[in-house]
Amino acid sequence: MSTRFRPHDLLRVAASCASEYLVLEEPAAMIAVAESLKHAPLVVVRRALTRNGMAPVGIRGEERSQRFAAWLDPRCIRNIITPESLRMSPATRDLPAFEALQQLEKRWCSLDLPWGPGGSVGFELASGAATVTKVSDLDIVLRARQGLSHQELRDIGDQCKGLPSAVDVQIETPFGAFVLREYLDTKGRLLLRTACGPMLVYDPWRLPEPWRLPA
Repeated sequence: MSTRFRPHDLLRVAASCASEYLVLEEPAAMIAVAESLKHAPLVVVRRALTRNGMAPVGIRGEERSQRFAAWLDPRCIRNIITPESLRMSPATRDLPAFEALQQLEKRWCSLDLPWGPGGSVGFELASGAATVTKVSDLDIVLRARQGLSHQELRDIGDQCKGLPSAVDVQIETPFGAFVLREYLDTKGRLLLRTACGPMLVYDPWRLPEPWRLPA
């Protein structure tokens, strides 16, 4: 299978792969990670460079405060679930964030860009595990390979207002990602989150000349 994955993609893994195919930044957490993967065998791709061919991933613990950074051998991946593929997944619970997703689908019906839910909403839709609460925000991943004008981005932001939950939109460009709210509130340089770390840029679709991210 293809192992081309991007930040925010969810990777379904074999629950038994924890010890053999995962390298944790905190090795002492392996027992907690293995238990978590038994209940929901999904990890999320982190924004970082691969290491020795292994993918940078994050694992949710049983507690909301638990987040474990790790490196995953691609041989353990069973399939890749993108945020875009989760847009039409039926919610099993009546919560504001799920209602916001349904309403946003109607508002963005003419938006010709790939997008979908990330964060706790995306994880629950993919896994069935109850990770969303009454106060959860709706995290949205919107992929834009070509530059968008300030007005286009403002229109996207305006359509996120007045929904049942707060909506946090992250715009993915070929070089990294930026938070839409920060873009609309910032004058001058913007924080772009890249695989090599954060950088300040004037145009998130064009890196400064001295910078070149690895292919």
